[in-house]
Amino acid sequence: MAEPGLSAGGRRDHRLSSAAQAVGPAVNRGHPSANGPCSGTRNGEACVRTDLDGLLARALAVADGDDHVRLAALRRRWRERRLRVLVVGEAKRGKSTLVNALLGRPVVPTGVTPVTALPTIVRRGRPERLQVDHLDGHTAQHPLADLPDLVTETGNPDNIRGVADLVVHLDAVLLDDLDLVDTPGVGSVFARSAAATTTALDTMDAAVFVVSADPPISGNERAFLTEVRDRSVALACVINKIDNVLAADRDEVVAFTTGVVTETVHREVPVFPVSARQALAGGDSGIGALRRWLTEDLRARRGHDLAASVAGHTARIVGRLHDAALLRRRAAELTAAQAGDRVELFAQRLDAVAQQRRDDLDIAAATVARMLGELNAAAAADTVRLAGRLRRAVARHVDAQPAARAAELEDRCRAHTVQLIRAEVDRWRDQRERVITAELAALDERLAGAIAAHLAAVRDAARELLDLDLVMPAPAGPLLPPVRVSYDFAEPIGTTVAWSAALRRHLPGRWGRSAVRAHLLDEVDPLLGKQLGRVRSALQQALRASTDALGAAIDDRVGEATGGLRTALAAARATADDADTAALMRALDARIAELAALAADLAVAALPARTDSSSLRDENKGV
Repeated sequence: MAEPGLSAGGRRDHRLSSAAQAVGPAVNRGHPSANGPCSGTRNGEACVRTDLDGLLARALAVADGDDHVRLAALRRRWRERRLRVLVVGEAKRGKSTLVNALLGRPVVPTGVTPVTALPTIVRRGRPERLQVDHLDGHTAQHPLADLPDLVTETGNPDNIRGVADLVVHLDAVLLDDLDLVDTPGVGSVFARSAAATTTALDTMDAAVFVVSADPPISGNERAFLTEVRDRSVALACVINKIDNVLAADRDEVVAFTTGVVTETVHREVPVFPVSARQALAGGDSGIGALRRWLTEDLRARRGHDLAASVAGHTARIVGRLHDAALLRRRAAELTAAQAGDRVELFAQRLDAVAQQRRDDLDIAAATVARMLGELNAAAAADTVRLAGRLRRAVARHVDAQPAARAAELEDRCRAHTVQLIRAEVDRWRDQRERVITAELAALDERLAGAIAAHLAAVRDAARELLDLDLVMPAPAGPLLPPVRVSYDFAEPIGTTVAWSAALRRHLPGRWGRSAVRAHLLDEVDPLLGKQLGRVRSALQQALRASTDALGAAIDDRVGEATGGLRTALAAARATADDADTAALMRALDARIAELAALAADLAVAALPARTDSSSLRDENKGV
């Protein structure tokens, strides 16, 4: 009789060798291994909760290391019945202000430049305090006033304080059964902040996706929305800063945003126009509808959504564990059968992926270096070109002014000159940002495709050399969030010495007009050069940050998919000379069978969340 998991000929049966086979077919809700004594019920929230807790316990029993830590956190969140709602979006869309508006008071820091550097979890609790979990494992309690020193790039640059998690405990009814998570903006010039947001997405159950009314939702935001859609079980969109739009135009802004979001998500998503700033000031803000969505709509299906999310996160971990167990068994089996050369060839395939990763990083570095050179060249050439155009525009404006005292003429024309320079600098920034974003998107697509090809090659090698079908669950989609930059246009015009300015501003008639004209024209070049230099510096910083973020994303994606396989090969080599090979095989077969069963049961646990909220309410009424 063949060993479990093997065909009669001694080769592994592909139909049994993949966790994908276990989770692929649709399974009825009455599946006994998932629903147990609750089989056949329609209002299955209570029994799904019980069963999923048991599934998490089973997963914990077969996991170790980082996987055990992740599963323990998932089980804790499931037992507390706390839905994790991430507030996400590009930098400077008002996410932190929105969180404060929902809470009804300023809690998380805000500012005119990107502020939030680390995700901040806001949870109900008393006494009110800040809990800080550090990377070295210790936990400390702080007053809420310490939050800016720990969560901002200014107070905690590059996370030098070694913060792992920040949890704000507040006595707020909104937080009864959900955690609200304020995240750094994607596209921030701070690479670590953007990477922290991407990592936080993997812990998300639901999302509040924040865009602004002016400017409207962009192509970059649409790309990021796709990532959020793929990782959340419930989603709402907020159009913040709606007070920046004329009342007559608001319906058009809402309709446009709703259309883009619906087309991207492929289903209807609630869209809330709000002004978080007005909400904090006590004005008419539209924030109440968003609160109702959080406290009523999400609460109505919280158990089902949380089950789907936790089951999905757990299933990805179980899939990786299943792959590793399959590989270890097959490697040990082939080594014992004197066919270890195939195992070594497969190991070489994994080593090749590591080399290809280095090649991918070299490509990224070379591409970004070229982009930096092109940016510097464009800044130099465009400064000369734009300065000439601006001087002509300023001269025309001064010449077109009616007769006035020199001081009055200078004040009037100075404001216009600053406005002209700001408009030109903003146009240049937008143009270069579009060029850089397009090139980075092309690089991202190329590298993401290369990684997918590397992992496909590993799967093909496993099938060809080891007769195994591996799942290798790993994140898909872009590696980088979109790039956005901001700069501070705060340089005053008119900085000559005081006596010269006073003399010029009091000259009479034609002499005064001529002096003002010459002074303003002289100011165009240095002010334009300084402002373009600031934008160029911000873009350079964003490009360098993108290189770092690409490296981290490539490491994470490849490491997540292949790390367990490497560990499994090392374990197989370490036990190659084990005297009791049969016992080892039986233990591995038992592990493989348990992980496959877990994958199937986790798929069933997520099924209730595939029903829409209205039908869930109908089910609850009928029980």
